[in-house]
Amino acid sequence: MTPGLNIGQSRTSGSLSRIPSSGTRDTLDLKVIINSKFVAIEIKNTGKRQSEVQKQYQKMIKTAEGIYIIVASLQGFYEWLNVFEKKGLENE
Repeated sequence: MTPGLNIGQSRTSGSLSRIPSSGTRDTLDLKVIINSKFVAIEIKNTGKRQSEVQKQYQKMIKTAEGIYIIVASLQGFYEWLNVFEKKGLENE
């Protein structure tokens, strides 16, 4: 086992690779801090929808002035990040 990696199946998006954080349903795929701001990232495959638990979690994060984004792939997160870095927090 490689230290620092979670146990689970890996999923590749282009040249990027994602390892699910847990086997627990309705948890976020990624949690990061960017410029002192909590960012929750949910990766949804085409046709998939948020569960009610995920929708409630999204409301809690936004109420706490965090950022919650839904993207179709890890590459989609990197594309969002590039826009975020250029525009800043005022557009969230």
